Amino acid sequence: MSLSVDDKYILFLVSVTRPEINSEWDDSTFHYALSNLSSDVLFTRPNHDRVIPYQGDNQFYNAIILDSSTDIDWLRTNGERLIRLCKRYLKCVATCYISEEMPISKLAHAKTELENLDENNIIFRGTIHFQNDEFKYDTNERYALDIELFTMLFVQREKVQIVNRLKKELETLAGQNKLDPKTLHSIREDFLQVVYALLARNNIQAHRLFADDVAEQLFQKSENSVFDFMKWAHLITEKTMETIDEARQSEGVVERAKRFIHENYNRDLSREDVAASVYLTPDYLAKTFKTETGSTIKEYLNEYRIKMAKQMLIESAASISLIAMETGFENISYFSTVFKKLTGETPNAYRTKISSVR
Repeated sequence: MSLSVDDKYILFLVSVTRPEINSEWDDSTFHYALSNLSSDVLFTRPNHDRVIPYQGDNQFYNAIILDSSTDIDWLRTNGERLIRLCKRYLKCVATCYISEEMPISKLAHAKTELENLDENNIIFRGTIHFQNDEFKYDTNERYALDIELFTMLFVQREKVQIVNRLKKELETLAGQNKLDPKTLHSIREDFLQVVYALLARNNIQAHRLFADDVAEQLFQKSENSVFDFMKWAHLITEKTMETIDEARQSEGVVERAKRFIHENYNRDLSREDVAASVYLTPDYLAKTFKTETGSTIKEYLNEYRIKMAKQMLIESAASISLIAMETGFENISYFSTVFKKLTGETPNAYRTKISSVR
């Protein structure tokens, strides 16, 4: 790079969030196009050595190093031109951030400050911002989500209305310059309060329901923009409705619990493990399971284990201790006790009887 340790520089940061680009772009091609366009606008030639493309969790960046002698009005004019060209040719919304002039040793710190500015920029995108700018939000009156209304919409199963109403609220706040990071965070917490209260009334363990990678990633990004928030809210609404429907159909829940036992009987399973697999509290599942099957979860688990053990005794020459271990029993003594209780004979006696019959 053509830089001198004795000179001062200005950092010009171009940011494009992933939701703001056309879905037809792949990452490397978009990086190449954005870098070339930035180089052409600010240096009049592509592939300039002072344009550094890189990527954050949800953003595409171009860090551009300019001489301190660069006129601020020129920067503003060409920054606005770059934003227009990105919209016209790359079909994306670009936001530009400009640092103070500084020695090269402070550029890395300036990069971090501009990235933080970008991270907190929810509604002022597609414009130019300077390093010491503060986003001016009209937050004299704090906003609170109408919890009673959204609870009623969930109870009435108005999935589309929930998502549309939430989107309209956010867009209205953004249009009134009232959607700052703190307000968006508050709305997310209020929405979660509605969902968690509803799940609790249906004996569903919310922390397990939303523990998968997709839900976690969307949750992490949900405060970046209105678009990311709505993707997260849509997923939460869908999963909440679906899980409540399944929980209310007790036969479906019990069948899924049985399937989990069938697939994991050789593990050290507890009642809590089975309940977690269907997102219900252990007490609620135990009651439902007993009502539907006439057996406790533990009894059903042992019955299935003995069923599989009988099959192994017939079809293999494995030792009793190995069969006990492979069917999930912690020791041969307990295995023999349960086997005799359910079949009326010991594992050895059962194997001998089957062999003699054959």
